[in-house]
Amino acid sequence: MPFLKRGTGKRRLWFLRYHNSHSVSRYPFLDNPGTFPYIEVMRIPRIPLFLLALITTSPLPLRAQEYWLPVTSPTTNHLNALSFPDSLYGWVCGNAGTILRTTDGGTTWNLLNPPLTDNIVDICMLNRTTGWALALDIGPTTIWSLILTTSDGGTTWRSETYPEPDVVLDAIDFQDSLHGWVAGENGQIAGSEDGGRSWTRAVLDSGVAPLGDLRRIRFMNPSYGFVTGGRFDLTGTIWRTWNGGTFWSAMGAAPEPINDVHFIDSLNVIGVTGDYDYGSGMVRTTDGGLHWGYTYLGIWGDARGLAFRSPAEGWAVLGFAGRCMVTRDTGATWQSFFTPETSSVSDIQFVTHRRGFMVGADGKIFRFDPDAVSVPLTEPIPTRTRLLPPYPNPFNGATVLTFETGERATVRLQIVDITGRIVATLVDGVRDPGTYSAVFNAGNLASGVYFSRLLLMGSGTPYSATARLLLLR
Repeated sequence: MPFLKRGTGKRRLWFLRYHNSHSVSRYPFLDNPGTFPYIEVMRIPRIPLFLLALITTSPLPLRAQEYWLPVTSPTTNHLNALSFPDSLYGWVCGNAGTILRTTDGGTTWNLLNPPLTDNIVDICMLNRTTGWALALDIGPTTIWSLILTTSDGGTTWRSETYPEPDVVLDAIDFQDSLHGWVAGENGQIAGSEDGGRSWTRAVLDSGVAPLGDLRRIRFMNPSYGFVTGGRFDLTGTIWRTWNGGTFWSAMGAAPEPINDVHFIDSLNVIGVTGDYDYGSGMVRTTDGGLHWGYTYLGIWGDARGLAFRSPAEGWAVLGFAGRCMVTRDTGATWQSFFTPETSSVSDIQFVTHRRGFMVGADGKIFRFDPDAVSVPLTEPIPTRTRLLPPYPNPFNGATVLTFETGERATVRLQIVDITGRIVATLVDGVRDPGTYSAVFNAGNLASGVYFSRLLLMGSGTPYSATARLLLLR
């Protein structure tokens, strides 16, 4: 019977792995070689509230996106993922049964009519006619994952229910018309050999506890691929197959979920990580996934989709932060930018080296155009003072508070409970004109209603504002 050991590593990193007769030297994330009949867990403590606030309340980037242009969208529903099998035809999926299609390289988009109103979380189009999508049917007591299949480019869809109830699937990928994979919560990976009509659970490394939710499936070829994911405040996990999915082995590689990877070549693979309180990071392997190195980037946001425009230039979207980040040296350095309208963006794909797309909140679609400049080179200084709505809200663990000031002012941003008791002070000092963001990490606070309270004292009348927060555990 294995037992639980809590390590004292310096990184905020958890790893759970059953050990029996295997040498730990096979698993490079463990510090000491030898044979250990236990599960090892390693984590460093959370960053204290006052220190986290100091780190994350610097002004947001001043340089705006130059190359992303808004495209007219036929929906305001949140868009989750996109898939372009070639340079002209593309599909986007989103909440409330949303599927969009373009046949002219993303210039215009049409709303399709799949036979459901549930959230569609991922889509994979093999070619201009054949594709699959993944939806969630959330009932009063049971959740069912739905596999949607089209053979006419999305005009009609056939819906198949995944055979197991309460299995939340988040990612789908097909290598050909018959062979595909799905992945989701609690390390679930399953394969199909009949185009998605039936599914069989994958054979996973029995020495690994199924830790975390899997979010992305990437194959370089039919034999070699990765499934990535993890769990907030716990670990980032990579599952690897080299035999077409006959067997999957896993490794913990980061202190937060690994949301996407990109194959530079068969040996060199780069990935992005992120969560709400720790920010974005990067993982990299130079031996085809046998060993991974992690780098904390210090860029605020939950790095999600990753796409490379050229061998050296890659872009990652940062979700709720309303930014994306770019590397022009294959991950050696990264720079963050606002997205147009500071929109939350969920996914990104480059169709060619000169054409790419981002999709996200409120039905927003953005097109990459290296010949156009969509916004001024610098963000305008706010003309008024205001407290923006917190995001996410309701929240579980952490939420982001953003405020603007149009003048130099003494600023105090605090969190209070329903009795008026101060539970956290996020900002307390002088700020120049600009837009600022701070993280409220609820720590061990109980579920319930809290309020953010902003007070600015400048040259004129003091400004105060409050916003209601709902913490759900």
